[in-house]
Amino acid sequence: MRLKWWAVPVVVAAILLASYALAKTVRFPTQTVTATVDASGAPGETVEFKVHMLKCWTMSNLFTRRMSEEEGVLQIQTFVRTNTAVITYDPTRTSPENLAARINEPIYNPETGRAARVFAVREMKVR
Repeated sequence: MRLKWWAVPVVVAAILLASYALAKTVRFPTQTVTATVDASGAPGETVEFKVHMLKCWTMSNLFTRRMSEEEGVLQIQTFVRTNTAVITYDPTRTSPENLAARINEPIYNPETGRAARVFAVREMKVR
């Protein structure tokens, strides 16, 4: 049996449309970093930040490295498609306000000798 000439392009177009629709509903993190292990085993609290300049994998990597150094941070997930970061933290060691302040701090560049504000919190939601 022979296929019609238009069958293959129709199937390919249907697969592309289905994958596009699925990509809009499913949210995969760009990066997930477990910063520290909580010895008490108590679950941490979670806060979601909308972060200016969290737009690519390189900036995601810089963000996760910087935030993993913050005391009390247990896990960091970044989503560059939506410019968001989800941070799980130990509420006895830090707070959402401290995390927001750390995100907003300028980053020192040793090559230029200057500090520049790279990231900025646009929105914060405590879950």
